[in-house]
Amino acid sequence: MTTRKKPVISPRREPRQARSEQMVSDILEAAIRVLQTEGVERFTMVRLAEVAGVSVGSLYQYFPNRESLFFRLQQAGWGKTVDRVQEILSDPKATIEQRVRASVSAVFRADEAEGDLRKAMSEAGAPFRDSPEAIAERERGRERAIAFFREALPDASEADIAFIADFISTATGAIAEKVTERKLPHRESERWVQATADMLTLYLKAINAGAYPPRDE
Repeated sequence: MTTRKKPVISPRREPRQARSEQMVSDILEAAIRVLQTEGVERFTMVRLAEVAGVSVGSLYQYFPNRESLFFRLQQAGWGKTVDRVQEILSDPKATIEQRVRASVSAVFRADEAEGDLRKAMSEAGAPFRDSPEAIAERERGRERAIAFFREALPDASEADIAFIADFISTATGAIAEKVTERKLPHRESERWVQATADMLTLYLKAINAGAYPPRDE
């Protein structure tokens, strides 16, 4: 059985001048438009060059294939999601529950926005989940989550906090991804957001009340 070769997902070169940076930005914006309006199946580098208003040669100067371009878009999505959740969890004006609910909503909305990209990367066979970039973003998000749960659960041990952060992040991400795959209407999707937030806030309240202590053994 022939093993499928993994596509190259690293960019061919990075822009170093304002003009080239603008070109890459235009290319990425055009890529999103093509994905949204024409889908993964009809996404080609030739079509992208046409929509972006650049030559195919210019496009290939920065991206060796469409998978590397999808990956670049996915990287930007990861960064925006982590930054947004960090902003929410660091808000001193919001209560713990408000921050949990807002961060759950942010994860769902981000997952919806990245649904087409995730499908594109999956079909391409690109190993984006195990890439160093993906691992680094997950670790950045995990560190921020741990800092938040130290505040939310002042009596919990460091081991318990690490477990809780991993559990809540994993649960939220998994539910959001499954719901996004179903392409539900906004009203139905919002019910999932609220139910997930209810579940997680009740879990935290139970831990703080001593009714459901995690086990650090």
